[in-house]
Amino acid sequence: YLVTHEWVRSSQDILWRRSKLGLRISQAEAERIDRAIEALAERTVALA
Repeated sequence: YLVTHEWVRSSQDILWRRSKLGLRISQAEAERIDRAIEALAERTVALA
């Protein structure tokens, strides 16, 4: 939902701007979220 409807493009956007989860998430977890966002964004563009 965040990628397709609210145009989230990075983990920082989710973890800090839209919540304070960045206080609890490790760098490795943030990188994993970034990879997932990139994959979703690519899939969304491919469907358009």
